[in-house]
Amino acid sequence: MAAISGKSKRYLLLTLILNIGAVAVLAFLFYEVKVANERISGLSNDIELRSKQEGALRSVKNIVAETATVRQELETYFVEKEGVVAFLELLESIGRGAGTAVTIQKVEELPLEGSDALEELHIKLDATGSWEAVVHFLGLLEYLPYEARIGQTVISRKDAKLWRLDATIRALKIHS
Repeated sequence: MAAISGKSKRYLLLTLILNIGAVAVLAFLFYEVKVANERISGLSNDIELRSKQEGALRSVKNIVAETATVRQELETYFVEKEGVVAFLELLESIGRGAGTAVTIQKVEELPLEGSDALEELHIKLDATGSWEAVVHFLGLLEYLPYEARIGQTVISRKDAKLWRLDATIRALKIHS
């Protein structure tokens, strides 16, 4: 085997150093590309997440806008926070219109199970009048502009001409 000349050794050493340098530069560039890709991936995920959040927010805003009239109508089914007296006066007014004398016996505001926003308004009342008037009043209670349920009802004869209705009504009231 022939000996390698000094010039060839230098070329070999220079080639080796250049190859090591090229590998180092390529490794550095690979690392920088990897870091840049990770950064871009993170930013891309952030953009996608924010895009989804904005889409969900737009969807909620659309639902709120679309249901505004329905929600306003639904709110009329509940007795307002300060509307108990007006509700009781409405009951008495309906009774007068039907030809009965309505007396509110008892009013209770009770918590509604499962709701922090609403409570139940329990009303015990009696109405006195002719048979037709008492039955008409009872029928009109069904058409109250509120979410109200007529509970126990008893119609009894008070005297020869008058009848008496004892009833309980449960209405939903916005919690104060």
